Amino acid sequence: MKTLDDADVKDHLEDAEEDLFDATSLARRPGGAPMAMYHSAQAAEKFLRGLAEAAGRRANPMWDLDHVYASVKDQAGLAEVEAAVTALLIHGTPGKGSAYAGSSSDALRAARVVRRAVLVLLGADVPAEPEFVPQAAAPAPAVEAPRNPAEAALENGPPAGYVNAPPPGYDDGPTFPMGIPAEQPAPRPNSSSGRQDGDRRTSYVKMFLICDTCGVRLPRTRQTATGRVPCPHCNRPMRLVS
Repeated sequence: MKTLDDADVKDHLEDAEEDLFDATSLARRPGGAPMAMYHSAQAAEKFLRGLAEAAGRRANPMWDLDHVYASVKDQAGLAEVEAAVTALLIHGTPGKGSAYAGSSSDALRAARVVRRAVLVLLGADVPAEPEFVPQAAAPAPAVEAPRNPAEAALENGPPAGYVNAPPPGYDDGPTFPMGIPAEQPAPRPNSSSGRQDGDRRTSYVKMFLICDTCGVRLPRTRQTATGRVPCPHCNRPMRLVS
């Protein structure tokens, strides 16, 4: 097994120490937590690569933290860092999970646990690190989508004093297309509507336009009261009947 003095082992460990230093610096900066967690995972991966190099294990340069750890986890005393490695796996790729899972302090502690285990296996005298216990991530509070005021009004019912009726002065025209029943008085014209009494009584009366060719029958209205009216079906003139 190679030692700390081997050039290839030393290169991996120096790169790992630089990543751990960067992670520590980033964790102190506002908004630096995601990249701090990423560099913590990178540091742990490179410490384990250094151990794999020392143990003569194959560690492909394209392997991620999980694969590198799998290649050396049978080394004595390394099984105890499995929880730390598992906690760092989600941070191995920047932008994937680092912003919402765990914290930068947990990631730094996990990386230091891996660092100490590797250095001890390589014969270094390193002070003990506190045991890493992963913290359960607190679920994010549910954010209620803003409600449409109209939907809220439907759910809560109409406001006090609400009357489901047309506003004063509203006129939608006669409501008896076939004529006003004799037993009911004719509605009084509304002067604000701009329509004359004659218009109201002749807009819908018992008079129709009939096409002698195809039999189309249309009610006579203000729009069809005067002039030549073509049949909508055959385009021939229609005649007025009562």
